[in-house]
Amino acid sequence: MHGRTLVTGTLMIALGVIASTAGLREMDKLRELREYGLRASARVVEIDSYREKVTSPISYIPVLEWTTADGHTVRVQAGFSSPQQSSWRIGERFSVRYDPQQPDQRYLVERPDRPALSRLVDHLGLVIGGIFLLTGLAIFVMGLRRHSR
Repeated sequence: MHGRTLVTGTLMIALGVIASTAGLREMDKLRELREYGLRASARVVEIDSYREKVTSPISYIPVLEWTTADGHTVRVQAGFSSPQQSSWRIGERFSVRYDPQQPDQRYLVERPDRPALSRLVDHLGLVIGGIFLLTGLAIFVMGLRRHSR
């Protein structure tokens, strides 16, 4: 039983390190976009809809379009959705920051209506990783204490 506790603790620590590392990388990418990304004004040109499953409700995703500094048009789905189609209007504007090398893959849509929420989501991987790491350490230490008795 003590061996299982040590293995469980070790696995939790490993998962915590992996999730924390992924969270830190994602935070770093977002920080780079916020600090160095070029700014553009994106316009909602379409609203896509999808369902996760047949039984799940429809979600609506705004499709954004903007012109890069070098004159290329970029068209992407925003990274957020809503269960209400009326959440966005065709022609509505969003500020985006993008990587000029990969504007259709590395971009950040700034949402003035939810700044605190977007910052929380940015840190989610790091928070989850930290929880796994601390839980794993606690389990591992408990296993060591039991094993030494």
